[in-house]
Amino acid sequence: MSIKSPNPLIAHLDGLTAAPFIPELHDDDCDDLACARCVPSSEISRLDVPLPELIRQVDEMAALKRQRMADALLVEERHQCDPDDDRFASLPCSCTAGLATNEDYPGFAAWITQQEALNEKARRTA
Repeated sequence: MSIKSPNPLIAHLDGLTAAPFIPELHDDDCDDLACARCVPSSEISRLDVPLPELIRQVDEMAALKRQRMADALLVEERHQCDPDDDRFASLPCSCTAGLATNEDYPGFAAWITQQEALNEKARRTA
């Protein structure tokens, strides 16, 4: 169904959605100029990947993902075992601004208490 709109953007978007993309691409003697599925043979062959190549690419991506995960786990383990972590945590803070208190945000403490009660109630009834 087409929308008649005075807004040129909406009219343009409506025109784009009038012929939705259907993934069954074909190259044949289709004479419908508005066919969104007609693709020249050269384009289809450019998009087509032989199965062995596709399997190789997927295996390569999976291996890269595994390697990145292993690297990230090692970094996290080194961070957890950092002997200087306690010394870093005990460094004096040069920040002179005071910490925020409930008086800085009137009503916030009551709202948080209400949210916690609602969450607790929701968990108990679920």
